[in-house]
Amino acid sequence: RGVWRFRKDRAASRPVEMLWAVPILALSFWLSAYPVTPEGGWAAPVSFVRGAAYLLTAAAFAYFPGSVGGRAILSCSFLFWGIERLVLAVGYLRYGTIDQMPAAFQYAHFFEMFLEMTVGVGIIILLFEASQAQLQQEMQRLVESDSQVKEMGIRDRLTGLYNRHYFNDVIRRELARTRRHGGALSVLLIDVDRFKEIN
Repeated sequence: RGVWRFRKDRAASRPVEMLWAVPILALSFWLSAYPVTPEGGWAAPVSFVRGAAYLLTAAAFAYFPGSVGGRAILSCSFLFWGIERLVLAVGYLRYGTIDQMPAAFQYAHFFEMFLEMTVGVGIIILLFEASQAQLQQEMQRLVESDSQVKEMGIRDRLTGLYNRHYFNDVIRRELARTRRHGGALSVLLIDVDRFKEIN
């Protein structure tokens, strides 16, 4: 949901939208009242819940639009993290404690730390590419406004015709080109009497 809101230009938020956090906070509070240890019996269910949440997050990153590189890193990281949590939960159910698990299970926490770092890298890539896209839009706006300012500097506001500054630039260029190539140059001047009455 956060990724979706980050990509929406005008995502309006209402207080009702925050109600999804209430059951999560209630479950967290309830679980925090009990020791989350293998001896307390909560290690396996919590690992199953975390594994399911990570798999759901992996699917969400794979589904939502955005940076291909960042999404791929995040989807794969959360997918492997969810699988790791589910395997560890099965290990808790079968062996009881992490000390009684086979040696391969002992390295689960190191693998988890590696995945945490790859999630961080994926988030940085997503944010970087989003900021790059926004910077490119701003640069495009600056180029457009710069061309508008240049156009306003060489045209008369009322008539839209080229002004004297533009004429001076063009005549200087054309005179230089005529001298270089040895050609002829013709200029036609028109004067309108009582122009103030028209303008």
